[in-house]
Amino acid sequence: ALAVVAAGTLLLEGACRLWLVQEGRPVSFVHDVLLGGGPDPAFRAWPFFALTLLVSGLVGPVAEEVVCRGLVYAPLRRHRGILPALLVSAALFTAIHRTFDPVGVLIVATGGVLFAAAYELGRGLAAPVLFHALYNTILVVLRRPE
Repeated sequence: ALAVVAAGTLLLEGACRLWLVQEGRPVSFVHDVLLGGGPDPAFRAWPFFALTLLVSGLVGPVAEEVVCRGLVYAPLRRHRGILPALLVSAALFTAIHRTFDPVGVLIVATGGVLFAAAYELGRGLAAPVLFHALYNTILVVLRRPE
């Protein structure tokens, strides 16, 4: 069931990214918006803001938490313990976000650790998905169009 949810959400995110490419927008659109809107004023337009909110506030958190916590963290925790599961899932989470500057890596890796803690405290995927979605939504809203 987790694999089906992950595949479905990843396909939806991929479809959104494909649409962006067809509209002449870079594939890194979501991350560009979160990091300041990029040089293109269209990044600040309401339709793209709405798409960013959808992908960052719902699709991304569901897909990333199903993969990183549901399919990677949980089985590793059962078979290898918390620390190896935490390190591997946080590293995967960081790699998924394709950030290469040291501060960005630290921020994303810390998020990966905190979302794993939310998984532990909530005893399942609901808590990290909600926490992740709330975090991303706040970032997107703070960068909303004027």
